[in-house]
Amino acid sequence: CQNTLGKWIYEGSHGYAQDYKKAVAWWTESAKQNNVDAIANLGFCYMYGLGVNTDTVTANQLFVKALKLGNKNLVTVHDSLAREGVVFSALLLGKCYRMAYGVTRSETTALRYYKMAADRGSVDGMRESALLMRSAKDDKEALAMFKKAMEKGDVTSTYYYGKMHCEGRGTAVDAKTGFDFLRKAAEKDFAAAQYELAEAYANGNGVVHNDSLALVWYRKAAL
Repeated sequence: CQNTLGKWIYEGSHGYAQDYKKAVAWWTESAKQNNVDAIANLGFCYMYGLGVNTDTVTANQLFVKALKLGNKNLVTVHDSLAREGVVFSALLLGKCYRMAYGVTRSETTALRYYKMAADRGSVDGMRESALLMRSAKDDKEALAMFKKAMEKGDVTSTYYYGKMHCEGRGTAVDAKTGFDFLRKAAEKDFAAAQYELAEAYANGNGVVHNDSLALVWYRKAAL
């Protein structure tokens, strides 16, 4: 009843004046009792800023909760939105299929949605696509996608772009180039890159061996 009343007030139907804030209040009460439709409705309110301030983090959490509790209709709704170019929906479904949130786990399907987001210029979509490609040993495609995300300022992608050059994945082994990109990520306080940089100095891989600098970067990584 709370969910239904919230819907009527949201729509301004059944004799009620439209009032998004009141709709949110009723859906919040219904959501407290794990009504999956109310939880999803709240998610859309936070997604679009209706009756509340726009908050995509909260929206994401609400949608994931609704999916875990069995709201299968959300997959259909967000699939439609993703196909229309809504990046949020594409990233949400990519995450859900990767983590098996309310759906059967499928990295192939997750990658499809992440690519939808990447095609719309989403750095998150590019990075997550690249990570799945790397996991699937599709190294050339992964390297190219990491480069795109890196050029948009993504530190995680900078790290992996350097690491893949060091490993010779998707390209010939190039420790010097790998070191240069690892350093860029390390200088932005990316702990994994700081550790890799320390290892490079300790082993003389891509740079002149230097135990003092290795220690400096090991300590930075440890912090």
